[in-house]
Amino acid sequence: MRRLGYDKRFSYGICSSGGVIGMLIPPSILLVIYGLITEVSIGKLLIAGVVPGIILFVTFSVGISIMGKIKPSLVSPVQKRVPFEEKLKALVHFVPVIITFAIIVGGIFSGIFSPSEAGAVACLILIIWFFFLRLPFSNLWTSVKDTMLTVAMVFLILISAALFARFLNLSGIANKLTHYVVGSGYSPLGVMIASLVLYLVLGCFLDSISMLSITLPVLYPITDAMGINPIYYAVVVVMTIEAGLITPPVGLNIYAVKGVAEEDVSLEDLFIGAFPFLIMMILGIFLFIAFPALSTWLPDLML
Repeated sequence: MRRLGYDKRFSYGICSSGGVIGMLIPPSILLVIYGLITEVSIGKLLIAGVVPGIILFVTFSVGISIMGKIKPSLVSPVQKRVPFEEKLKALVHFVPVIITFAIIVGGIFSGIFSPSEAGAVACLILIIWFFFLRLPFSNLWTSVKDTMLTVAMVFLILISAALFARFLNLSGIANKLTHYVVGSGYSPLGVMIASLVLYLVLGCFLDSISMLSITLPVLYPITDAMGINPIYYAVVVVMTIEAGLITPPVGLNIYAVKGVAEEDVSLEDLFIGAFPFLIMMILGIFLFIAFPALSTWLPDLML
């Protein structure tokens, strides 16, 4: 984008914010971790992220178009028309991804297999694609090794979260806090907004998995006792956590992008570039709070 003449703040704002959609569209590691900690159906959580992910994608796309119309200097001056035939040829490279996604999500949605079985099916499909596309064996080994490292890290965090939750239960803190909030007269909406503000603040200092591991053992029993739909709450929480990761002063997504950015790109440029997308995300969060059915209607259709 920089090479084609896009504004650097605009370019990096898109890059640092676009990854948020990946935390909603299956397979979302955050929704899986949410399900493991709270014992909510992981299959329903994964399917619940599809519609919000699409809506957020459309919101970002419309926002980018509007920004480009209002301030043309943000976009590339190169106006090259790509023939439709070339676009179709380019899509060939995405066929393995599209087929794998369709089989996994379709299988979970239709009840053909569970999320755990979907993981096994995904591995089998990827191995078939590996041989079909004649990729180097080193690529497969690198993927396996990276996966093992990631899984080991996540499992250590989940073990710590389970110990923390067990401690809260044995100490009685979680039950006392739940009884206090439920009996205090606070509305479910007020409790939900307060917890989302907490996630926005924590997002300035912690990574996503750590936030879920620390807060869910305390917050989930409260929201569950107040009758808040766990699927609906999970989607809004994941969106809020990801929004917190592009907020100053220590938005971790911003610092990750800074690590690979050119020398002329400052943290100020990155935060300013991400700010319009932060506003769009907050508007999206309010939309999902106002209309819970956007998060729940698709999981309710699962077989």
